[in-house]
Amino acid sequence: MEKLKLLLPIFICALTSCTYSFIGSNSEIKYENSDQYEDGDRSYSSSKITDFNINWISGSIKFVINNDNVYTFKSNDVTKNPAPEKLVLRTWINECVVNIQIGYPGTYNFNNFEKNLEIGVPKKLINTISINTVAGQIESNNFDVNTFIINSVSSDCTFKNSNINTLKHHTVSGNLNFNGSLNHMVINSTGGNVSCENYSNNSTVSVNTVSGETNYTFNNGGFVASLNTVSGHFYSNVEYTTNNNTYTYSEPSHNIEVNSTSGGLSIYKK
Repeated sequence: MEKLKLLLPIFICALTSCTYSFIGSNSEIKYENSDQYEDGDRSYSSSKITDFNINWISGSIKFVINNDNVYTFKSNDVTKNPAPEKLVLRTWINECVVNIQIGYPGTYNFNNFEKNLEIGVPKKLINTISINTVAGQIESNNFDVNTFIINSVSSDCTFKNSNINTLKHHTVSGNLNFNGSLNHMVINSTGGNVSCENYSNNSTVSVNTVSGETNYTFNNGGFVASLNTVSGHFYSNVEYTTNNNTYTYSEPSHNIEVNSTSGGLSIYKK
C-alpha cells in the first residue's frame, strides 16, 4: 500500500518548496521566491503555460474555461470577516509554470474566514496541475489534463466531463467524484469516498483507504478487480467470476485494486 503523502501537523508542498505548519488554530505559510510574486487578481495571455502549482489553505478552488487564449486568476472573501491584508492572491508565472499562493509568508488564523479562488484557462491540454490545500471544494469541468495531483486534508473534489490521463488524490477525509475519461487513478485516503464514472476503454485504478467506499462505473470492456479488506464487501451488477479476493468480468480492460480496512468496492457497467 502506497504511503499517505500528506502529513500533519506539517503539510509539505514539495513541488513549490512550500510548507504549512499548524500550531493550534494558527497556520504558518512558508515558500521561496516570495519577491517574484504579483498581488491581486490578474489576467495573462500566453501560449506557453503548461503547468500549475497551487497552494491554497482555506476556501474553494474552481477551474473555468475561457474562450480566448487568456488565463485569469481571481479570489474573493466568502465570510463576514475580511482576510488580513497580507492574505491576498499571489501569482508568479515562471516561464511555463503558474505558481499560486493564498498570501504572503507568515502566520495566520484561518478559523474566521475563507478565500475562494477561480482560475480561468483556455480550452487546451494542460500538462500538470498540482494543488495543495487543507479545506475547501475543488471543482473542475471540461478540462483536458495530463496529470492532476491533489494533496489535501478534507477537500472534496468534483470533476465533470473531464479528460485526465493520471489523477492522484492524497487526502485524510476528502471525497472524490469523477465523471469523464480517465486512464490512471491513485487514491490514498483515511476516510474519503471515491465515486468514478469512467468513459475510457482502459484504466488502472488503485485505492488505499481505511474506511472509504469505492464506486466505479464503466461503459466498455471488462474488469479484473481485487479487494483486500477486513470487513468491506464487493458488489457488481454484472456476472463475474471469483478467485479468492479477485473478481473478473469478460476480457479485463479495467484493472481495479482496493486496499481497505472496512471500505467496500462496487463496480457497475452502464
